[in-house]
Amino acid sequence: MADQIEVTSLAAQAASSIDSNTQVVAFTQAGDTTRLPLVEAVAYANQVNECICIKEASLTIASADVLTLNSTPIEIVAATGAGTAIEVLSASMKMVYNSTPYATNTALSLVTNTADLFQFETELAQIADCFSKFGSEDAAPDNIQFVENEALQVTVGTGNPTAGDSDIKVYVTYRIITL
Repeated sequence: MADQIEVTSLAAQAASSIDSNTQVVAFTQAGDTTRLPLVEAVAYANQVNECICIKEASLTIASADVLTLNSTPIEIVAATGAGTAIEVLSASMKMVYNSTPYATNTALSLVTNTADLFQFETELAQIADCFSKFGSEDAAPDNIQFVENEALQVTVGTGNPTAGDSDIKVYVTYRIITL
């Protein structure tokens, strides 16, 4: 029989297998990723003294609120302060289908308030339970995706959906970038 591991001791067991030479992925000040030994990554993080953390947020949106997402977008991440912007790294949506699919204007987007281009988008018009990943949008040279000190919102483009009765849950993984 294999060794049994108690769930309460997983973190301690994982930590005990990491030493100062273990390779980790770190973000540079430019936002690129690099692999470094743990001791170097910690020294670098202390040197730049900035949070380079990956953050998460989630939000359940009632069906009545989904039906007004164009006229009343919902904030999922608050503005992060002067000199910073929110960059979405990944996102997903979970919907337990009720009885009526969403219709018209069903492109669910994550967009920074006042930006003219969304960061990520997925489709609301589902006819069964779903758990789907948002797709990212590449910016055009004359469009703005990141806006200093503005909140990240969940919205739909063009107009409000005209039907639908399922609550949704949106999950977002993001980082705060210094401009």
